[in-house]
Amino acid sequence: MPNAEKTEQSNHNGPVAGTGRLVGKTAFLTGSAGGLGSGIARRMFAEGARVALADIDIDSATAIADELDASGKQAFAFKLNVSNSTEVRDVVDAVQAWGGSVDILVNCAGVNSHHPALELPEEEWDRIIEINLKGTFLVSQAVGRVMKPHTNATIINISSTSAEVARSTSIHYAASKGGVRQLTKGFAAALAPSGIRVNAIGPGPVLTSLNERRLSDPDELKRSLERVALGRLGTPWDIAGAAMFLATEDAAFITGSTIYVEGGLLSMR
Repeated sequence: MPNAEKTEQSNHNGPVAGTGRLVGKTAFLTGSAGGLGSGIARRMFAEGARVALADIDIDSATAIADELDASGKQAFAFKLNVSNSTEVRDVVDAVQAWGGSVDILVNCAGVNSHHPALELPEEEWDRIIEINLKGTFLVSQAVGRVMKPHTNATIINISSTSAEVARSTSIHYAASKGGVRQLTKGFAAALAPSGIRVNAIGPGPVLTSLNERRLSDPDELKRSLERVALGRLGTPWDIAGAAMFLATEDAAFITGSTIYVEGGLLSMR
């Protein structure tokens, strides 16, 4: 695999558990059975947060929660279909009951697929928009209603560089992530009077289960690496670092922004 060494070198061991930047906080993460979500969950747990891992794949989410804390006191899994408003409300209530509050929301739930634009089935358009965009809206709305004001509460959405540059074979994904970027701005304005910050992270090419099949093609991997100025794929740890920044007081004057973590992809022609 081209530049595999560089990619591997970007995987760090992370902070020692209990270093404390998020001690006393409850972080609620959707899509947390996936690569990005589980990476962010592990980083926030290591920084002292209680982590509520929500995913439609409850078995995988439970395995991660048990790995972090089998007692269920500091990490717990919840089954959630983010596109179902009733499930969203019920799970938000359950997370509050378990964790005492929701201080940090990370909307990681997302899916992708590839179809030529003129052959994209309507039902696939609906599926991607429902999970990526509607799901982010439903969870943000439900959590925004119960977050305590003026406590450095924050919402972090996962957008994508596809919000800026689109592929002809994934216009539905690009539309959904562009929507997430604008949804972030809208919620930032709506929740600013309560002191709740809302930002987004736009990952570039990161090797996760969502795109592992595509990037396992040597030609596709080569094309992806040629577009990245730093010459390597991103890792979940890269994204987790940005999420940690946005979750702390270091980002106290940042809201409505999208931070692109993409190795210089958007700087390349």
